[in-house]
Amino acid sequence: MLTVYENDEPENLESWNDLDRVNVCEKPARGEEVSFKVAFDPNLEPCYMGIRQGVARDALGVIVASMNRASIWRTKEISHNVSLGSSTTKEFYLAAELKGHKGLVRDVAWAPGNIRGFDIVATACKDGFIRVFQVTTPGKSGRSSTSSSLRSKDFSKTPEKVVVQQRSAENGSGSRVAPSGIGAGLQYTRPRNPDGAQVREGEVLHVAKEVSRLEANRNPVWRVEFDADGQLLGSTGDDGKLMLWRREPSGVWSKSSELAMTRTVVS
Repeated sequence: MLTVYENDEPENLESWNDLDRVNVCEKPARGEEVSFKVAFDPNLEPCYMGIRQGVARDALGVIVASMNRASIWRTKEISHNVSLGSSTTKEFYLAAELKGHKGLVRDVAWAPGNIRGFDIVATACKDGFIRVFQVTTPGKSGRSSTSSSLRSKDFSKTPEKVVVQQRSAENGSGSRVAPSGIGAGLQYTRPRNPDGAQVREGEVLHVAKEVSRLEANRNPVWRVEFDADGQLLGSTGDDGKLMLWRREPSGVWSKSSELAMTRTVVS
């Protein structure tokens, strides 16, 4: 279970509110090796193409590693009508799945610098590969939001495609808790998109494409991290070396350098 807390009082670090909870994977079996990691979107706002498709400017983004799975979650606003007026709350929905991992996902990283109009994320996997994904928010035509959609002058479009994530929580006894009346009413679905996922109001479709699969000397990878510009990626693994990968103008990532400690024998 992923639980996200929010602090409305910066001067009081003991005041935290439960923003939302989502199931990110099935409960591991007793004695099974586990791996979990969370990284927030470091950018001040979502990429501008995502905002054009309906992502709120203050939406939170988080990438989650849960066992052999990696996924991206975003928040949407939910409106509630009450007797004294209306109010809004935030709720996380599954924006994209990062597929292709053949082992435990040890670490995840979200690159700064989404001024490009799309996001870049990376994962470190036990299978010995660093995977770099490009996350876009395509429009109605399904084309990448970094191409012909740049020529459009209509900045008031509403989300054309949205994704449904069926979520359920567990109570203290381990049984499933059904959605509340408000939650059930919000599960109005539209027709399915070509990938087979259902769509519903307020959830913007994200598409994650693997752009590079980088081999780390056939050793399990433990950590990945981007630099401040999102153009350089560092990784470490079981071989004890620091590998640096650089993004080429084509968008593909390639090995830049390799750093390792050497033992010098003093005669």
